[in-house]
Amino acid sequence: MLFTLIKETLFVQNNYQKLSQSNVYLIIHPNEYILLIRPLSYPIFFCYFRNLRHTNETYMKIILAQTTDIPVIMQLFQKARKYMIANNNSSQWGDNYPTIDIIEEDINKQQTYLCTINNKIEGVFSLINKPDPTYTTITGRGWLNDNTYLTLHRIASSGNYKGMGEKLIEWSYQQLPNLRIDTHKDNKPMLHLLKKLNFIYCGTITVEDGTERLAFHKTNATD
Repeated sequence: MLFTLIKETLFVQNNYQKLSQSNVYLIIHPNEYILLIRPLSYPIFFCYFRNLRHTNETYMKIILAQTTDIPVIMQLFQKARKYMIANNNSSQWGDNYPTIDIIEEDINKQQTYLCTINNKIEGVFSLINKPDPTYTTITGRGWLNDNTYLTLHRIASSGNYKGMGEKLIEWSYQQLPNLRIDTHKDNKPMLHLLKKLNFIYCGTITVEDGTERLAFHKTNATD
């Protein structure tokens, strides 16, 4: 029945189309369809997608992380650091970022989310709904607006599912379509992805360790 609903709504435009209720989305990508449903007043965002290249169906959920998830989260970050080093981006996260203290703080503030596929944790990211102090000063064209925004930090995945980063960024943007993110100049995969998703380069910011990051912004605001 769920996939029938997806097939019946294929008239919607590319990327994603908000359906009749504010908590239901349909995302269309080449060879796959994703239906996202968030029950009212419920923190879990249920997702369903079918990859037309294969016959198996996959169920994805995005949920808030708990302290009991820390061992798996640390494994995902370790894998991400190794990937960065192997792709000429050794200085962004170094050998131990994010630290256990940062991970615990994010979880305690309820701003770390997990992506589970078939009930297995495959991705992690932090989505922050408070102003980022490192974004106060920016060198360049500047932010697209000064409206309330979300900040996306610390994305990592298992690497088992292609396009995970894209799905997590799109989900974050759907929560509030005024999203900021920064990344290292050597993080070529992320720079490519942000360009693909129509983020606008706004300039450089300086993070807490004194190094620079490239800052990006995507919004649907008209003012």
